[in-house]
Amino acid sequence: MIDIIGLISSAHNNQREKIALGVEYSSMFGPTYEKSNVTTVNFNKVIKYLSENLLVHFKQEEILIDLIEENVDTTAEEQRVMSKILRKHKELRIGFKKLNEVISRDDLDYEMIREFSEKSRRLLNDLFQHAREEDETFYPFVREKLTTENLLLLEARIKK
Repeated sequence: MIDIIGLISSAHNNQREKIALGVEYSSMFGPTYEKSNVTTVNFNKVIKYLSENLLVHFKQEEILIDLIEENVDTTAEEQRVMSKILRKHKELRIGFKKLNEVISRDDLDYEMIREFSEKSRRLLNDLFQHAREEDETFYPFVREKLTTENLLLLEARIKK
């Protein structure tokens, strides 16, 4: 059996460097940007990265939370942690949607570039902090409480 919890939680470690690079990338577009170097292709790379990683990862964690709620006795604090994760996922999805709306506009002017830069930097910073909180508060009790049977069920649900 594969370590499904390890795979899900390791996404945080695998993505930290990319998130840091994304924050650095998004801050490149300041008052002295070179318009010739900025295209919607650059922005679409950020959107593509987030949609291929962020949204998929959230779905996996939400499947995990559903499984825990259905099959595992949890404390009030653990339930609070899971509720907070779900609220934060919703908030981050809204941030992603707003970022996508910025890049969907036809105009590539300084204001759009500045707005994209600010929103992407804020989103990536929030994502980084969220991953750290999950690593500290969520994954420790998940590893402790899930049985082999739970893990097999999780693996099957994620593969669907």
